[in-house]
Amino acid sequence: MNEESTSGAALLQPNLFEGGKLRLEPSGLVFSTTVEREERHQIFLGSYEDAEELAARIEALPLRQPTFCELHPSQLEAAELRAHFEKLQKRLSPEEDVILSYGLTLDAYDRQWHRSQSVEGEWSEGQQLTLVAFDGEQPAGFATMGVGLSHDEENEVALNVNVELVYVSPSYRGRGFGLDLSLASGSLLEHFVLAVCRACPEGHTVAPMLSADYFSEGGERFTEHLANSLALLYDLQDQFDLADGVSLERAIVEVGY
Repeated sequence: MNEESTSGAALLQPNLFEGGKLRLEPSGLVFSTTVEREERHQIFLGSYEDAEELAARIEALPLRQPTFCELHPSQLEAAELRAHFEKLQKRLSPEEDVILSYGLTLDAYDRQWHRSQSVEGEWSEGQQLTLVAFDGEQPAGFATMGVGLSHDEENEVALNVNVELVYVSPSYRGRGFGLDLSLASGSLLEHFVLAVCRACPEGHTVAPMLSADYFSEGGERFTEHLANSLALLYDLQDQFDLADGVSLERAIVEVGY
C-alpha cells in the first residue's frame, strides 16, 4: 500500500470531532479525560452476576484523587514509560510474567493517523493507541490498542479494534486504576465510533469488530467494558444525528485465551 494524502476517499477528518474529548490533529488522535470516583459505577464486569456485590466492591476502593488519563502524553515517551514500569515490575513483583514490550513495541508513540490506498482502491486508516493513567504526576498504568478502518466502493466500513495490553503497576493495583482505564478507553472508543458514523455517506453501514487475547482477569474485564460500550452505541444509534440510512451493526467480539 502507498501512503496517500487526506484528500480523496479517506474517511476520517478533523471536523468530525468538534466539541468532543477526542480530536484528530496532525499528530493523530488526541484524547484526555479525568475519571471521577462516582463514574466507576458505569463499569460493566460480566464476571459479576450480583450488581450489589459489584457496587460494594467499588465503594470499598480507597479514597484518592481522580485519575487523569491521556493518549500519548508528551511528558513521557513510550520508551521511558516502558523502562519506568519494567523497573517497578522487577522490583515489586519479579515473579510475575509480564512482557511490557508486547504493548509498548516502539520507543515512540504512534502520533499519526495513517491513511493508505491499495491498487484495488480499498482504503485503510488507523493508528496504534497508548492511553496512560496517572496518579497525580506518576504513571499508574496504561492500555494499548489498535484502531483501524477499511472501506472501498461498497457501502460498508469495517471498524477494527484490537486490544493489545492492559497493565497496572503492582503498587497501584486494588485501587481502581484498572477500572478507570477501562472507563477512559470506553469513552475514547465511543467518541471514535461516533466520528466514523458521522463520516459515512448515506446508506453506509459501520461494522465493528473487537478482538483481544486474554492474559489476565483485568484484561478480560477491560475488553468486556469496551464490548459493552459498543453495545450501548448500537442500542442508542437512533438518537445520533447521522446521514440517512447510516447504521451501526452490532459488534462482533473475538477473544482468545
